[in-house]
Amino acid sequence: MLFAEAVTLLKPSLVYLDLISPIFLVFIPICGVIAILPFNLFDIDRLIGATAAYTIGSIVMIAAMFMVVPRLSEATSHVARTI
Repeated sequence: MLFAEAVTLLKPSLVYLDLISPIFLVFIPICGVIAILPFNLFDIDRLIGATAAYTIGSIVMIAAMFMVVPRLSEATSHVARTI
């Protein structure tokens, strides 16, 4: 809905996007069911374990990004200065 609102602000002739975007709210519970069903709704231990694994993986990826991106940008700017 936020994307539709931004597009409508940029191009007012697309106001119909702002009007039909609430229809897509129905996908929120559907996606929740799709996410829960493979983990067997009441198998909480596996669900908590998967959540913890995804959280730890995300933290590691964000930390790696903060370590790699500055070095990569520094190397790229050095190469760009020499060209």
